[in-house]
Amino acid sequence: MNEKLALDMLGALSQETRLRIVRYLVQCGPEGASAGEIGQHVGAAASLASFHLSNLEQAEVVTSERQSRKIIYRANYSNLGGLMAFMLKDCCNGHPDILACCGFANTRT
Repeated sequence: MNEKLALDMLGALSQETRLRIVRYLVQCGPEGASAGEIGQHVGAAASLASFHLSNLEQAEVVTSERQSRKIIYRANYSNLGGLMAFMLKDCCNGHPDILACCGFANTRT
């Protein structure tokens, strides 16, 4: 993960509806969801959901795939995991007691 991609992703996630969309897509798993389904879940019209999904896709937070007449959106788990790792890379200056909060207790020395 490079700093520019991290900033793009964080910028995209810094809006309430987009954050709700990503959290929903994470719950959906690899099946993903259509813009209409996503909009319904987050309380937004499909057109507004599509606008936010475009922003999230541009920032590489979500991916899309056309299936017949629908576009299915999915969380980009690889990039989301990379963002978390990037953010926590130097967490707590290696202090083992604090690292446990980030799930790194057994992975650092």
